[in-house]
Amino acid sequence: LMSLYNIILLLLLINKYCKTAIVDDNKIQYSSELKLIYDPPYGHFSPAALGVYVYASATAKIYYELNTLTENSISPTLDSNYTTFYSPYIMINTPYLYPRNRSLTIIAVDFSEVLGKIKSEQYTIIYYVEAAARPYSYGFLVPGIETSGYFIRYGLEQVATARAQASGFQEYADFFAELGLGTYSTQIQAVHLPSIDSDLTGFEGGLAVNTSNGNQYGVLFPYHNGKKYFGKVVRVDLYQMANASNCIKSFKFESYINNYTTNITESH
Repeated sequence: LMSLYNIILLLLLINKYCKTAIVDDNKIQYSSELKLIYDPPYGHFSPAALGVYVYASATAKIYYELNTLTENSISPTLDSNYTTFYSPYIMINTPYLYPRNRSLTIIAVDFSEVLGKIKSEQYTIIYYVEAAARPYSYGFLVPGIETSGYFIRYGLEQVATARAQASGFQEYADFFAELGLGTYSTQIQAVHLPSIDSDLTGFEGGLAVNTSNGNQYGVLFPYHNGKKYFGKVVRVDLYQMANASNCIKSFKFESYINNYTTNITESH
């Protein structure tokens, strides 16, 4: 019985992964008359999830495969996902911790009264998609003079609770909260910079930087803290902000003197 089970499983796997790609299927004739168009074009950059518009004809099915890495592009088969004239968008996003390079391979299949099944040219398009509907996306607020020195991280995505979600998507809702509205218990994290150094408030702005070792930091530009102008640059480890108290405890202070004096305070 076990042997029969293994045989059936093997046949199912072969059926799934050994399908003939449409581009190689000799039973489907190529026709130059079936034009497949898509938008945005190859190499498009998007800072958020992207909807790619595809069209071939009012009756065509456009089969596609979406891959994470450009070198792993897969040709669609008749078992691949497809879109139609009535739903002409393919959603492309970048799951959390995945690379931003997204490879979309598309080919259209239609029916001709003369030729039977026909296919278009196949295209593989590379997109660069930075983000998508996902958890762990944050915004940051830089402390000015009137904010008491709190550097704040707030969640842009909140995993929904008490309700089923579509696979791969998150909602900005929490149905255990009053009226389903925030602020939620894990949505806000704050680092009180004056508890490290009383000068550290009243910043002009800041920026986020990525380092070659995979860390991500927020760099705050000093300006006026309500009492005086100050020159202390603050760098905050954004990944470590999940535990604000530990972030504050692990700070270090560095001074550099090279024809001028600059103070850098780092909070981990």
